[in-house]
Parts: sequence; C-alpha cells; structure tokens
Amino acid sequence: MSLSPELAALRDEAMATSCASWAIQKRWGLRGRHEMVGACPNPECVGGGGVDRFSINTVKNVFNCRKCGISGEGVIKLVMDTEHVDFVRACEIVTGRTVSEPIDEAKAERARRERAAELARRERAAEAYRERARRDGLATWSAGLPLEAPEAQPVLDYLARRALDIRGLEQAPLSMFHALRCAPELAWTEAYINPETGNRGWSTLHVGPAMLAHIVLPVRLQAAPLDARLDPLGRFGGVHMTWIDLGAPKGRLVLPDAPAEGREGKGKPRPTKKVRGRKKGCVIPLFTPAGARRLVMGEGIESTLTPLVHAFEPDTAYWAGIDLGNIAGAPMEVDGRKIWDEPDLDDLECFIPPDWVEEFVLLGEGDDASVHSREKSLCGLRRAKLLRERARLERAELPALTGIYVPPPDGDSDMNDLARRELGEGNDATDTTAAADGGPQAVGRADAIAADRTERRGEDGAR
Repeated sequence: MSLSPELAALRDEAMATSCASWAIQKRWGLRGRHEMVGACPNPECVGGGGVDRFSINTVKNVFNCRKCGISGEGVIKLVMDTEHVDFVRACEIVTGRTVSEPIDEAKAERARRERAAELARRERAAEAYRERARRDGLATWSAGLPLEAPEAQPVLDYLARRALDIRGLEQAPLSMFHALRCAPELAWTEAYINPETGNRGWSTLHVGPAMLAHIVLPVRLQAAPLDARLDPLGRFGGVHMTWIDLGAPKGRLVLPDAPAEGREGKGKPRPTKKVRGRKKGCVIPLFTPAGARRLVMGEGIESTLTPLVHAFEPDTAYWAGIDLGNIAGAPMEVDGRKIWDEPDLDDLECFIPPDWVEEFVLLGEGDDASVHSREKSLCGLRRAKLLRERARLERAELPALTGIYVPPPDGDSDMNDLARRELGEGNDATDTTAAADGGPQAVGRADAIAADRTERRGEDGAR
C-alpha cells in the first residue's frame, strides 16, 4: 500500500488503538475479556441487536458480525465498517487529527515502533495458535483410514454422488490418492460464547463419516516436524474435513443453525467443511504423477477432481487450493483501495506454483462480482507469473510459466456442478449411484470438458 508520509504517520498512530479499546471508548457495551460480544455497532445492521451477534477477539484484534457480515482486523477497518467512511477519514476519526496537519517526527517514530511491536506480538500469538491447530489436525489425519480400506466406503460413495467415481480409473489408481482418507466417526464441534462472562465452551452437534484431505506445507514454509514418525519432513500443514450425508444435497451434511448454550442461532446452515491447521500458502495435492509439468487447480477438492475424472491429461498434477483467498493472495492497494486483479508481490503467504510447473491452469468457481471472484483468480495467476519471471533472472534454468484461467460454466456454478448436471446428478433427489456406472453420458462429458478447456486456452490470465 503506497501512502504519503503524513498518512503513514496517521495510520501508525491510529493502529496504536485496539478494537477493544475503541469499543470501550465508544461505549458499545460489549461483554467479556478474550472475546467481547454484544449488539452490532453498525447502524445499517438490521437485526444485529442480539446479545452476541457482534464480537471482538481481543487476542487477534479482529471483529465480526454474524448478522450483517462486517469483519476484519484492526481499528481502522472497524471504523470504516461501522461509520461507513474511507481509509483516510477512519484514520482521522481514531486519532482526532487530520492528514493535512504537520508531522510530529518524534511522535510519529514512537507510533511506528509501537505498531511494529504490537504486530510482532500478535504474530507470535497467531503462530502459536497455528502450531496448536496443526498438531490437532495431525492427530485427526493420522486416525483416518486410506481409501482402500473397507471402512472408507462413505468417501467413495460421496465422491460418486458428486459424479466423481474414482474407483477403477485406469489413469489414476485408487492407491495414488494419498491425500484423501476417511474418518468413519468424526465429531463436528462448535465453539460458543457465554454472553454474560465471555467465556468459551464447545458443543458437539454431530458425529459421523467425513472425508479427510491432507494439507501440505510448501517447502519454503517447511516447519519443524510435529512427530518424527507421522510427519518426518515437517510438511504437514493441516487437515481439511468434509462431513458426509449421502441423503443431503450434494452428499454433504447440512446442519441447520440451532441455538447452542449461550448463543443465538444464525438462521443459516453451519459450514460442512472445516480446516484444522495452517492454510496460507498450502495446498491439497490430490494427484501428482512423476514428471508432471502442468498444474490444474480449483478451490475445492470436488471441482479439482472433476477434470481428473472426466478430462484427464497426462503430465498433469491436480491440486486443490483450499480457497480463493489462498490462491489469490493479497491484492495491490493504492490509497486504501484494493486493485483486486493486481497482486501485492510482497505477499508470499499464499499459493505459489513450485518450480516444475510450466503451465498453471486455474478453474473458475462462480463469477460473483460482489466478491471479485474472477479478479482474484487473475491476481493469483499474475503473481505466479511475475514471481517466476523474477526468479528466472537469477536462475535461468527455470522454465517460463504460462497462466490460464478457465471461467466458470455459468453464474454461480463450477466444473463439478456442470459434470453433475450432465451425468444426471444435478437433481439432488437423483439416486446416489447414478454416476458410478459411467456410461455414454460420462464419456461424452469427458470429451466435452476436454474440448471446452482446449478452446479456452486462449484466455491467458497472466500478462
């Protein structure tokens, strides 16, 4: 983010105020210590007056409203969201000064040092949390069963329900899917907050089968091994969990939001997928053949497996990027405004293709303008290409990188939605074995997806 010296000084001074301190100063009446909860202070939040709709995590210095959706880190973002002002005005509101006022050099330097110390403290706390989560994730992953085990049938049935029958694939034997396992009985737990004390607790809302996916750290983020036997290389990043209910839409568990102790219901389903461990910069390497030079990536496991099952190409690895934020990385910012399709090249805590990748194919998943889906995809492709070009200046042996963006089929759908429709799985009431037999439609779909991808190769997302 490029700021004038005056605005940078004002920002540093503003950031000395925490979200919790601002809430107290504004007399929002939030309760609790580590997790402050109460009514949402956003005047445009309709129905945000519940006792715990809005929360501030005092350790991470982040805020979130479960009703209107405002969320972020730091007091400047908090003021921007609750008072509906821009970045500059938010800095002025917090500090009580205007950006045009002369800089007090001594005060500005003190604010800069305090901000740097506070950021370092928060990063240490966040790192400790990530390591605890990584350790917990390794325990969950290690207890999982390989797909060849008879008890892993729920995962195979779930994938077949998603038009992804990976049993008997000639090009990809089941034994090669090392990154997937099955947990026959995995608990779905949720934290809750006592609105009176702010203390946390945990509720178990469901126990049942789940698909586990191995999240892998890139070499540049390799950490100390958590367990010399289970993680000898220190590459375990976390576990991705998808709870299964073959009778539900898309075969995933649906948990309608219901009041738990000390909290109000959100009125919408809870997530059926969770990550325990690290995510930034990591991937789920679903299939990586020897000598691969092309990488196909979608956000989710299902969308990434779709071209593998229906339009397999040799010399190609298929990895899931976990979510679009991890694939895109941070965008460039100019005067507090995000340029969504241009990367901030200082951000390396996101996915960056390994050196062997010559062609990076990114599958679009939904084209929601409100969340800048297409722009974020292009941002990730451009970062990958620019970083490769920079690396080749010092290592001429590295191959050039071509970035290709494959737009979503239509609207809010992805490749897997398209495959399910073509194979008769688009109707959620369809028999769950429909995709398992393949047949003429399956062969036709494979040809169609392959042809579609070939036609779209002209849209190079990395310039």
